[in-house]
Amino acid sequence: MLIVVLSNLRSIEAAPSGFSNPINISNGLGESILPQIAVSGNDVYVLWNDNATGKFGIFLTKSTDGGTNFGTPVNISKNIGSSGSPQFAVSGNNVYVVWQAQATGKYQILFAKSTDGGATFTTPVNISNTTDNSNFKQMVLSDNNIYVVWQDGSKNQHEILFAKSTTFVPEFGALASLVLLVAILSAIILFAKTIPRLKMNSVF
Repeated sequence: MLIVVLSNLRSIEAAPSGFSNPINISNGLGESILPQIAVSGNDVYVLWNDNATGKFGIFLTKSTDGGTNFGTPVNISKNIGSSGSPQFAVSGNNVYVVWQAQATGKYQILFAKSTDGGATFTTPVNISNTTDNSNFKQMVLSDNNIYVVWQDGSKNQHEILFAKSTTFVPEFGALASLVLLVAILSAIILFAKTIPRLKMNSVF
């Protein structure tokens, strides 16, 4: 019986998998755990927990060639508390990350975003802002809105909290400024055309 099992294992190992050879994308920074992956076009994003700095943080690396090569991992949590349980989403060139961190003595829900494809991230912000422990978060993107829900409270007194962000417009950078400028100029031109008509009507 044992011989049959070993034979089957050898057959499995010998069979072609159809996958490329594994590559190390965490590069031995520390103890790397809890990986997640997202794909947008030919860009492949990988997120994980790592204790390279002496405490667990949130790291991300990106491939722009379909996963053949990956860039240097970026420390998203920026050593703010001990961070864990990350979740992320990608929309175009924007990357959104939410996680829990023991930054204030209690676990809080932190959030950071990138508008340049994961090259850089904003300073993490505390979106839970409570005096109790916040954890077990979930994040969803829909129609340019970010929705986050999590468990908050102390033993035998837990609640489910919800927060959302609809402030996506600034993330369009120069495009948003251009659209705003065009809108202002259009309003000025329309107003300028209206004044002579009002004066003409007042005369008659």
